[in-house]
Parts: sequence; structure tokens; C-alpha cells
Amino acid sequence: MLEGVSMKLGMRIKVFSVIALSSLIALLIMLLISYWTFDQGFLTYVNKKEEEQVNYLADTLIEHYLQHNGWSQLERNPREWKEIVEQALPDEMQYFSPRRPRGKGNFRPPPPEHKPRRKRGPNHSHPPPPGGKPPHRPGPPENEQATSENFITRINVLDKNQQRIFGPKLSAEFKLFPMKVESEIIGYIGLKPITQLKNEDALIFSAKQNRAFISAAAISLTLSFIIAYFMAGKIVKPVKKLNKAALDLANGHYEIEVSQNNKDEIGLLANSVNRLAKTLRKNTQTRNKWIADISHELRTPLSVLRGEIEAMIDGVRPLNKQSVLSVEQEVIQLAQLVDDLYELSLSDLGALNYKLAPCDINQIISKSLESFESSFTKNAITVDFSHQSASTMIVADEKRMRQLLTNLLKNTLRYTDSPGTLAIEVHEHAELVKIDIQDSSPGVDKESLPFLFEHLFREDKSRNRATGGAGLGLTICKNIVEAHNGKINAKSSSYGGLWITITLPKS
Repeated sequence: MLEGVSMKLGMRIKVFSVIALSSLIALLIMLLISYWTFDQGFLTYVNKKEEEQVNYLADTLIEHYLQHNGWSQLERNPREWKEIVEQALPDEMQYFSPRRPRGKGNFRPPPPEHKPRRKRGPNHSHPPPPGGKPPHRPGPPENEQATSENFITRINVLDKNQQRIFGPKLSAEFKLFPMKVESEIIGYIGLKPITQLKNEDALIFSAKQNRAFISAAAISLTLSFIIAYFMAGKIVKPVKKLNKAALDLANGHYEIEVSQNNKDEIGLLANSVNRLAKTLRKNTQTRNKWIADISHELRTPLSVLRGEIEAMIDGVRPLNKQSVLSVEQEVIQLAQLVDDLYELSLSDLGALNYKLAPCDINQIISKSLESFESSFTKNAITVDFSHQSASTMIVADEKRMRQLLTNLLKNTLRYTDSPGTLAIEVHEHAELVKIDIQDSSPGVDKESLPFLFEHLFREDKSRNRATGGAGLGLTICKNIVEAHNGKINAKSSSYGGLWITITLPKS
């Protein structure tokens, strides 16, 4: 009992650990993927928003270019470049700029109202406004001029030959946006995309999302652990039943039956245990019956011997040659029974020696019939032996084949009424040889036919012990045939008796 409990707990822990570890690994992978995809997606979103701001900046720069007939004014006055950038940035751009503390003295006034304007990309032409002067665009408050420095440090302005006018030095990391006037390129705006989040607001937002991911993962992991614990218990419960059933079988209790409705591997194992219990019950019953039958078979000749010897000792029966011959006959019968039991035990264990070699089954049958010729004649049994060809070759042990035929012929001689008939036919096929042996009445009940080849079986109604035999001959025949990879079966004969069919492979 303690072993069963220990096994249950151990297996439950193992199953729980496997499920929990799998869930943990899956969640960690999902968490890492979520981190990576969110960071990459958020960076892409930020860069996309900044590219949109480049469009607004391009409008302002084109207006400046047309107003001053070139880029010389911008090259001479860097302060003007910074004001242009600040003026072009919309309010939402402040989200991507470094945050400044909002304490006393740092009050941020509301941004100036901008009139709605049509968005223009860098690929659109910009004709000069009426009057030759661009409309005045109010700049941001003075205390907000530093809010877009992060954006400014990643922007440069190039002329149409991609020579730097203002901003950081051009490198391969920059993405260029052309500025056009009437389909003619007048310059480029270069933007260096963000590769890593450094903005405080963006980092705070990213941290919040990551904390949300971690919280969701922790909740999911806790739920998976709880589910894994109960699933492990559900899986182990039928295993505990099977363990108890196995212990009962080991202790000799073969009446057990495991109830299992599952159709998975556990259910198949339960069915196998039930079949094992059924087989053990049947084997136990067969063994008990075998012992009882053996005891009966040995007791009968021993009782006769004892009675005759006591009769001769008491003077009831004279001690002469006839009395001794009677005792000898009982001894011979007892010795035959012991020999049959020995042969049967060897064949059951597969310990009989078989020397396989090519042999002619027709010749073996003919010689076996010759040895029984006088007995068949005495009992008025007509023998008919037919075969398709002069010789029918098979690979077999000739000695065991003779033993097989001898047992079958003895069976016919012992049970067939006089006058009777014995018909033997040999049919040769491509890979097999079929031997049919039929005798005349009395026959065997259909209910008894499946049990003819079992140990010590005799049909009491017609083929009883009064005619001799202990019911071992057909069992030995079955073992010999199966040792040659053949088959033997019995059915009712057309002559009114028993029909034995033997199928043997040629090789």
C-alpha cells in the first residue's frame, strides 16, 4: 500500500513538473517574442510619425527657399534653421522629444492655434504664395525651443547635389526625402531613424506595456500550474487503480477487473490487465483440472494393480501366468500414460527435439498404415489412402511425423465402430500440403469439437475411457503440428465420425 502511495505521489509530481515546465517555457518564449515585437513595432511607429513630421518641415523649408531664392540665408543663420524646425513641428511631436520637468517656473502655456492646412509631402510642388511672401507662422513659446532638440540632432538639410547645408554629417544611416518645386528637386531632408528608445515618455509607455505583459504571463502561469496539478491527479488516478490491480494479481487474486472508460493508452492498459486476469483465472482452472485428471488417470491403473496383487496375496486369485500377464498389462498401460504425460510436458515447453529434413509425407503415411494393417483388419475397418502424386515432399521431422500419424491412427482404431471406414487424402498446393483424415461413426458433438485438442479431454458419451486412452494423444498431435508451423483442426466427418485436417508448409 505504501509503495502504491509513493508511486502515486512520485508520478503526480513528475507529470505536474512536465506540464508546468512546458507551460513556463511556452510563456517565456511568448513573453520574449512579445517584448521584441512590441519594441520593434513601437520603434517603427515612432519613425513613421517622424517621417510625417518631415513632410511638414519640407513645406516650411520650401517656403523659406522660395522667399530667399536659395539656401544661403539658412547657411548664414543657424538660429533661423532651428526656428523653422520648431515652427514646423505640430503639438503631438512633443511626445517624442525629451521631457522637461514641469515645476514652478516651468509652466507650459497652451500652444498657439494653427489653422488647418492641407498636408503636403516632399514630393509635391510648392508654387510661391500670392504677393511673393509666405504667410507668417507664429513660433512656439521661448521656453519650448529646446523641446525638439532630439529631433533636430537627427535631421539635416542638403542641396540638390546632396551637399550638407545644415545639420549633422550625412551618413548611410540617414533616409533622404527630396524637396521639389514644380517637379524640380531643390534639396533633400535627411532623417536618421531611431534605433533605440531613449525618450522618457516612450520609455515609460514601453515599461508599462512590459509590466502588463509580465502580469498577464504571471497570471497565466499560475493558472497553468493549478490546472497542471489537477490534471496530474486525474492522470495518476487510473494508474493507481492499475497498480492495485497488478498487486492483486501478484498476490493470486485473479477475480479483479479494472473499470476504465478511457480509450487512450491508460484504457488500453486497463483492458490488457483485465485480459491478463482472465487468462490467469483460466490457467488456474486448467491447472486444477489438469491435476485432478492426472490424479484420476494414475489412480485407475494403480487401483487395478493393487486389487489384483492383494487378490493374489490373499489367495483369492491364483498366482499363475495369466494373473501375472494381467498385472503386466496394467503396468504397460500405466507406463504408456506416464510416457504420454512426459511427451506432452516436453511439447508444451517446446523442449522436444526436431530434426527438420526433406521427407515424403506419402511414404510416412503408407508405412504408418502398414504397422496398423492387422489391427484395422481385425476390427473390420476399411482403409482408403489417396494422393495426387507419387511423392509429396515437405521439410519436417520424420520421427515426429510418424508419432503424429500413429496417435491419429490409434485414435481411429480406438473409437471407430466395427465395421468402419478410414479415408486419408493428401492434397498438394503451391506452398502447402493438406492432409484429410476421416473415420466413420461414432462422431463427436459439435459442442465438444473446439475442446478436442485440450489436455486430457474425452467426450464421455461415446469416446470414454472404457475404450482406452487418457485424452493426451490429440494434444500431442496439435503441439507437433504447430512446431512445424502448421495447423490442425477437427470437424464432423461425412462418414459420420471425426474429420481431422492438417495443413503443413512445404518448407
